Amino acid sequence: MSDFELFREEVLSYYERQKVNNLLPVMLAAPSPANLKELALLKFRQGLTPADEKVYRDYYCPLEFESDLGKAIRTKDVDKHKSIQNFILRKTKAPKEEIVKLVAVLIDFQPRPFIFNNWKSVQEHYNVNKEIYSASKPTTDYTTVNKINLPKERHSMEVSAADIKKAPPPHTPHTPHNAHAAHNMYIKPSALDRFIHKYRATLFLLAGIILLSLISSFYLLPVKQCMCWLDDHYIAVHCTNTVNTVRVIALDQHKLATFKKINDLNALCKNGGKGVWYSKINDEVEFFTGPGYHPIADQIPLKVATNYIIQEYVGCSFPDYVARKE
Repeated sequence: MSDFELFREEVLSYYERQKVNNLLPVMLAAPSPANLKELALLKFRQGLTPADEKVYRDYYCPLEFESDLGKAIRTKDVDKHKSIQNFILRKTKAPKEEIVKLVAVLIDFQPRPFIFNNWKSVQEHYNVNKEIYSASKPTTDYTTVNKINLPKERHSMEVSAADIKKAPPPHTPHTPHNAHAAHNMYIKPSALDRFIHKYRATLFLLAGIILLSLISSFYLLPVKQCMCWLDDHYIAVHCTNTVNTVRVIALDQHKLATFKKINDLNALCKNGGKGVWYSKINDEVEFFTGPGYHPIADQIPLKVATNYIIQEYVGCSFPDYVARKE
């Protein structure tokens, strides 16, 4: 196995162990192309090391040095992440090196990055440690137990059946003293042992109820009750999560599903410009699909996009369009 094949197998094995132990975020536990793109954006916003950034650039902008890496990720077609999904699910036998390295960053695999002529030495080191551990385990050859040499005096200890019959029975008169000694040979159970023995059925039932309650709370309680703005839409997150300085707010299912920033202004013109709101901050105009407040500058309310605003900043006009009141 080559160095890269060993690295590739270790990355996949680490992902599968994390998935079995329920240690993966939702976007990795269900690695759809859309989820993988969102995760890549989230990792980028959280900050990358220089080595991880190089891995990102090798995949998202390999032919030119794009100064805005975030833009390169955002404009990458979702379907282009299908190859990453196929590698994670072991649907491809020969993935490209940049795909394997990118998955290592997304799942936070260590050690990384991949270095040539490094992974074989790691495997050899593991095998040596495994042999040392196996050799240090105590072993007992039970087949040799019967081969132990007994002392020569053993024959003096042997007693025949005839000798036993000749021997008189031991004199053990039944006296109160002997009865008391026999009573003392019986070890009384402790109070805890008596309690457990008496109420063991109740204790087992109580333990089962507690276990069932824990399992029910784990599966029935909502996992994510908050959301935050990611690039051009909201995503559901845990309320304790913080992504840099992005504000975490209470989960709104309707806004989560419908509120988005409009990046394709040509599509806005084709749709007639209806149902559009906008903001203007520092002479920069942004369009959104719903009313409310700006997702980042949350003190600035969004305004309905009038015919004038659309004609001024988009370049298309709609004579029949009438601005709605907020």
